[in-house]
Amino acid sequence: MQLSLFFAFLPLVLASPSATVKAKRSSPAPLLVPRGEVVARDSYIVKFNDDISSSVVDEAVRQVPGDVQRIYGDVFKGFVGTLDEKTLSSLRNRPEVDFVEVHGILSETRVDTQAGADWGLGSTSTRDDVFTFDNSGGKGTCVYIIDSGLKDTLEEFQGNAEQVKSFVRGQETDVTGHGTAIAGVIGSKTYGVAKHAKLLGVKIVNDTGQGQEADLIKAFNFVASDAKKRKCPKGVIVNVSLACNHAENVDRAAASLTNLGIFVVTGAGNAHADACELSPGSEPSVCTVASTNRKKRFAPWSNWGKCVNILAPGEEIKTVDLDGGELVVSGTSLAAPHVAGVAAYLQGLQDKGARMNARELMAHILQLATKNAIGGVPYGTPNLLLFNGGGAKVQRPESPDRQGSRWALFRTSRARHGVA
Repeated sequence: MQLSLFFAFLPLVLASPSATVKAKRSSPAPLLVPRGEVVARDSYIVKFNDDISSSVVDEAVRQVPGDVQRIYGDVFKGFVGTLDEKTLSSLRNRPEVDFVEVHGILSETRVDTQAGADWGLGSTSTRDDVFTFDNSGGKGTCVYIIDSGLKDTLEEFQGNAEQVKSFVRGQETDVTGHGTAIAGVIGSKTYGVAKHAKLLGVKIVNDTGQGQEADLIKAFNFVASDAKKRKCPKGVIVNVSLACNHAENVDRAAASLTNLGIFVVTGAGNAHADACELSPGSEPSVCTVASTNRKKRFAPWSNWGKCVNILAPGEEIKTVDLDGGELVVSGTSLAAPHVAGVAAYLQGLQDKGARMNARELMAHILQLATKNAIGGVPYGTPNLLLFNGGGAKVQRPESPDRQGSRWALFRTSRARHGVA
């Protein structure tokens, strides 16, 4: 599936006094091109500076004939569509434009199925594969699953799941089962890490397993807005078991979401390659998760490298299928929701009014992790295995801002890859 997003000529807004255009910039705004598959060579996402008002974006959109998709919210300000060379050049010379990026394809992180296995939950809670947890189970937290949708009627979700938004025209439900399986690992009755977390489905992937970067950015904006209206006293977590080739637009939007205190988790990818090549996993403030297997080894297909933050079970993982039955799947798509579930679980243990922000939660998870427990971890990848504290009410760490070194070292150790 590809939702075509069109954009065309912009001559009027470029000269309009009401657009508050400043003096022409000294050099054009950067033009970024992803390494992988794109929607179309003339389809672009245009990002405006963060301090630009919605009226500037609105006026630009109004002056454009055709189907223009506006993207404006707390985490991203801009629009997407097709541009000819003249319009592209004019836009890049506007002082309000931060950068322009060719619009890329977004795909589910592939999962493989295999019969019979049950070890992932135990791995997150003890060192001997028995699942031990506080029965509060993430109560008071909201976890958004940005994916293929969520079948919220399944008994496994105990009434705690809701499909809240679709950015795929004419498709409102989960058909592939990918998003439902992810939600099952996070918070289902039988297979979930945080069994009482509120699960909120946001569909951006179509019924054939593909989507577009612009819809992921829209989903980030939606979460920032929607979370304000919901009762999530213990915090908000976002799981993104999706990836695209490195895209600055996606990384910037994800970073803006974490700056609002929302913890974002993503899979490292399944290509046995550098995780820094994918977004949003290349963004330093996003928790990027590589996969382990039941033999306490690094999964041979998992992506690796300095953009990985933590390791979690991702091979032969039991979860819920669309029909309510059991499904066994593999992939970093399954490793990520283990971390999202533990994040919700840990937030649920905090006293009222004491929830952690995204940076504090990242530090807490890394502090609790079991060190050097996994064999075969590629060089440069942290050997930190996810651990939920084993049912104890573990003490939250100092704020990374007060600690200074932990967050600073974490940020500087992860190189941001550019685009060709």
